Amino acid sequence: MKTKISRLSKFNLFEQFLLLVCLSLWPVSLMLVSTNNLLIYFIPELLILAAYFFYYRKISFWPILFLCLPFTNIKLLPLPLLFITLYLFFNHFKKLKLIYLFGAISLLIIFLPNFRKQSIFVYDYEANQSLIRKIYLYPNIYLARFSQNKINLYFDKATNNFFGLIDPNNYFFAFHPREIISTNHNLNKYPFPSLIFVLFGLYYFLKHPQFKFIASLILGSIINLSLLNNYDLADFILYLPLSLTIVYGAQVMKQKNQKIFYLTLSSCIIITIFELPRLFLAR
Repeated sequence: MKTKISRLSKFNLFEQFLLLVCLSLWPVSLMLVSTNNLLIYFIPELLILAAYFFYYRKISFWPILFLCLPFTNIKLLPLPLLFITLYLFFNHFKKLKLIYLFGAISLLIIFLPNFRKQSIFVYDYEANQSLIRKIYLYPNIYLARFSQNKINLYFDKATNNFFGLIDPNNYFFAFHPREIISTNHNLNKYPFPSLIFVLFGLYYFLKHPQFKFIASLILGSIINLSLLNNYDLADFILYLPLSLTIVYGAQVMKQKNQKIFYLTLSSCIIITIFELPRLFLAR
């Protein structure tokens, strides 16, 4: 039987509060490490939240808020185009005016030089020297150029970013045990027991009423962040869709098995209660 969110168990006020506490780790961690540039990361998230609210309420102009993202953080320049394209794809290119797509393309063309400075396409001296050293290992120049070239250089950066962004350790274990020391703050984002909620949410993800919006946002954000020279902190744009997945998974779990739900929620609260003071003391 198809599970709809309207038929899922509702949270009482106390459960809502506990879930909100569990979801507070990432915003608090971000606030403590980026006090000078806080608005750069929080304003895009507020725009995404407003767009989701308007989308949920079926207010037609919600895509305009995505077009505002590059003006708050240039690192998110590709996101409007990626999101709108993916959303159109999931809807078989219906239910969205193409003017928003043209607007996203125009923004990308106009501000592309500024975005390039933050992207993987910026010149990297050390990476180029490493590429030259690898070329000399091949028996002839043709094989070397085929196996090691600048395209591979950019592709390797993008794939490293991509696998870091889809790594559960990034979100539930602060990248432990493979912390990225030089370019990443390795933030504590979610209490690790909430991974169970995520798994439930992903298993029933296709039944989520806002599946197309959330899926487009997650995929578009991951592609966008993979193109950045350093996605650290900018990945906060994933906070809303991941949190919605956690909440949805918690709802499904509460309906399927309340004992496991309360055990998991209690574990999340215990971890969060111990983790929040540690964040402030370590500042």
